[in-house]
Amino acid sequence: MKKVIAQKTEKYLTISVFEKHMGSIARSFGEVDARFERIDKRLAHHDTVFERMFSMIQDVQESNREIHNDIRGYMHHTVTGERRVDDLTERVEKLERKTANI
Repeated sequence: MKKVIAQKTEKYLTISVFEKHMGSIARSFGEVDARFERIDKRLAHHDTVFERMFSMIQDVQESNREIHNDIRGYMHHTVTGERRVDDLTERVEKLERKTANI
């Protein structure tokens, strides 16, 4: 024998059923809003952390630029100094050759 399931189908939507469903919908929207508020608080905290990290990264980049410029100046000074030493070495060698021939 087949079981027959009785179905309750109302032909019209009553006000009490409508209010009951609207209340549950409103509660679910309230829960979603509360979740979004918690997420917004966390994101606000993350934003401040990201701003601090970004400023620190900018500071590091600026100090790297300064170091790079300083090193470039030192390298230029070193290279010119080495050229002078090489020129002096060549001149001394020429003078030594001349004095050896005399």
